[in-house]
Amino acid sequence: MLNNLQILHLLCISTCIILLYSRNTHIVVQMRSTFSLRGPNDDELPNVTDAVGSLFNVTEFQWKFTSNPCAPYPAGLLLLILVPSSPFHEQHRSIIRDAWARTGETGLFLMGETMDPTAAAIIANESSTYGDMLQGNFIDNHANMTYKHIMGLKWVAHHCPKVKYILKQDDDVTVDYLTLRTFLVRGLSPWGAKKLLLCTLEKCHLVVHRVKHCRFHVGKDEYSKDMYPCMCPGSFLLFSQDSVRLLLDASSRVKFFKIDDVYVTAFLAEAAGVQRTAAASEGFRHPWNKIPYVILQDEKLNVIQEYRNFSVMPHLFENKL
Repeated sequence: MLNNLQILHLLCISTCIILLYSRNTHIVVQMRSTFSLRGPNDDELPNVTDAVGSLFNVTEFQWKFTSNPCAPYPAGLLLLILVPSSPFHEQHRSIIRDAWARTGETGLFLMGETMDPTAAAIIANESSTYGDMLQGNFIDNHANMTYKHIMGLKWVAHHCPKVKYILKQDDDVTVDYLTLRTFLVRGLSPWGAKKLLLCTLEKCHLVVHRVKHCRFHVGKDEYSKDMYPCMCPGSFLLFSQDSVRLLLDASSRVKFFKIDDVYVTAFLAEAAGVQRTAAASEGFRHPWNKIPYVILQDEKLNVIQEYRNFSVMPHLFENKL
């Protein structure tokens, strides 16, 4: 049974999430596509200027529990998947791995360190079993989501420099990867793109939450304005290789902000000159105006697990956002 404090905490979190992504939210249809597509001989990329041994205020940054899934592909992968994950979301990762196995995807789960010995042992076992864990030497919590996001971009720039597309998805999301691959090759280009930052929808006029003790609380000292600039929800973000490098470079000169969706797709994107493209916009020139994904809520995990043996996930192409 939940005590009164736990119930109050859950209500606070639920209210914050509802306010952040529904009320007072105006969805802007982006009428332009600002990226371009690469051809077979178009492989010029910006230099990697990032310092590999630092991550914001972590001056002796290092990765733990990592192999290099890109190493067997010297010509470069078409797609690499990055999934920031909680150390306690073992079941989420299992479901995503099943989806990866069906189409032979390559991906990494991103996380920080945990002080929980049981969770730490599970992570170490997953790493030795699957070789798909990327852990940084910082504490894993909600305030450090940006650390995980930038850590993933940093790893791509330094260790997977020839991958054409990078998908960042949340660990409560699963994707029809076969359809996504078709989209990358036929709707975009098998040789990659330039300055691509593709998301499902662009959102503007999101209110900054000042209610303390809620997950998305931001103080005036952290961000003084009352509304965020236009940004992309981070459940599904598709980057080109050059965008990863440009955003990573911008992170060295743009002040840290704890909400990674806002930091990466608004603050860094503006500083790097990488414009967002909304897939569900009338101006997107391809017929793929609904990105295939299914939201996995914690309370529905058991239901979603029933889909694990399906070759194609049900309810794809229903825009849930």
